[in-house]
Amino acid sequence: MTAPARMIDPHDHAATRSLWASVLQTALEDAIRYGDQGKTENAIFINNSLSWFDSRDCRAVCHFVGVSAQSAKAAAHRWREQFEASGMTWHKFRKEKFTPVVGA
Repeated sequence: MTAPARMIDPHDHAATRSLWASVLQTALEDAIRYGDQGKTENAIFINNSLSWFDSRDCRAVCHFVGVSAQSAKAAAHRWREQFEASGMTWHKFRKEKFTPVVGA
């Protein structure tokens, strides 16, 4: 039998920040990697992933993490450009080039 998931104590600021940092990290990775296989249908998702960095949700997540939304957006665009220029698959790029911007 699997043990029930533990809830994050809302008063545990490190755990709460870590949770939101993971959300931001996932958004950054989504913005970077989609389109890896060169499929045109991924172009819409790439634009939606990058446009998330202009949203109210992004500003809230960044606030919870303690980073500026502008710096997160700049990082997403910078990493996306580096990924496209690398010619690597996402998995290789992530392993060899990508360093998490947000410490969880």
